[in-house]
Amino acid sequence: MFSLRPGSAALVAALLTAAPLTADGPARAEPPDLAATTCIARIGVQVSCKVLDAAQFRAADARVAATVLPPGLELTDDGRIAGTPTHAGITHVSLTTGGTTTSVPVVVSDVDYLAVTLSADGKTLRGTRWDGAHVVLHQGLTASDVRGLGIHPNGSVYLLTERTLLRIVRPGQVSVVLDGLQAEAMDLSPSGEIHIASRTEILSLQTDGQVFHRARSGKVMDVLEDDAGDIWTLEWAGERRVLHHIAVDTCEWHAHDVGYSPSSIADNRGQIYVTTNASLFDPYHVVATDHSGSLTTLPLPDRSFRLEYSDLFGLLATDRHESAQLALGAPLAHSQLADPTFQRVAAAEHLTHTE
Repeated sequence: MFSLRPGSAALVAALLTAAPLTADGPARAEPPDLAATTCIARIGVQVSCKVLDAAQFRAADARVAATVLPPGLELTDDGRIAGTPTHAGITHVSLTTGGTTTSVPVVVSDVDYLAVTLSADGKTLRGTRWDGAHVVLHQGLTASDVRGLGIHPNGSVYLLTERTLLRIVRPGQVSVVLDGLQAEAMDLSPSGEIHIASRTEILSLQTDGQVFHRARSGKVMDVLEDDAGDIWTLEWAGERRVLHHIAVDTCEWHAHDVGYSPSSIADNRGQIYVTTNASLFDPYHVVATDHSGSLTTLPLPDRSFRLEYSDLFGLLATDRHESAQLALGAPLAHSQLADPTFQRVAAAEHLTHTE
């Protein structure tokens, strides 16, 4: 959602602490580190995060090193990061006390919801606020054929059904943005454009409200815009599903064979993650590729997941059929992301990095 431009590779590497995906060889799926402390805050709202144990903390021994605290926040005498933040971003703060240094990610959001989740029956949409509280955004949805969820850079929540694109500005306030669709998936880009994959084409809803049509011949199953502005799609090609890369500047088109029956795609700063369904010989897994087509494989549990990437949650795999999320390298516990009775999850993606 919020653009994190090149130069922030260290931040991304820090968030994917479990098993960084590289092009040099396969990466193993290690359990995510859920013990790390993360301070989550909202612009203009007072926050107090306990980051150091009171019994060990001594004001005279503690100092903020390596990075400064985000504007509006300070380290208190009892080991808290507290105050009212004024700027969005992700800052890794190094706290040194008694000769021991601890790195604490401080995430300041300027959207109301860090995640949105949909109930199993497709009728209730719930938002997870920056403080972990769950708020019902809408009840009694008439369509259970939900194709996509997303949090826009302007803070609105978008819900895509097979026929309609809906916008939710605040709880209960729902408006129809587009109607008469035959939609399969959508992507909300860092620039604010909304890309909708239909059965025969891609529709790009631009920030000024204009709809741009990119005609395709095959069935488009999933779509995303990467950080460079290129478009990636999953499409049917004969009897197979193929990952396509469209370079917007040059109009070059490339096809990538990422294995048997890919089902969803996500991106993270030049890496494209593809969920691949199980075949006779291969289990479910994630394939990471880049513009050159280099592949790296990350195993997943033997069931179908839909992938998303979030600077806050890391690589997030959501079970399509059960209420379960697998956060790879994310610092937050699963319960902080979604109500366990809700199934489909979309997380806020890109926050602006501040030094």
